[in-house]
Amino acid sequence: MPRAILYLASRPNPDRAVPPEPPDQDRLRQMLAVDEFVSAHSFAPLGTDGPYLAIYEIDTDDVQALQARLAPGRLGEMTLYAL
Repeated sequence: MPRAILYLASRPNPDRAVPPEPPDQDRLRQMLAVDEFVSAHSFAPLGTDGPYLAIYEIDTDDVQALQARLAPGRLGEMTLYAL
């Protein structure tokens, strides 16, 4: 059973000519290549105002160590929640 989730949210930057897209399948596969990641889901907003979301289920006994290993420039802002 997963012990934590990683929740990533991104909103379009109004200064960008091209808005961001939700995480594509390549990005999801890259994240799933990390041993502790067991599943990945991405979501696009139904309207124009919501964020794009990616939720990853993680199986680890040390959430803080995983966060420290992933954080340096790899994911940008991220939130890990222990279950």
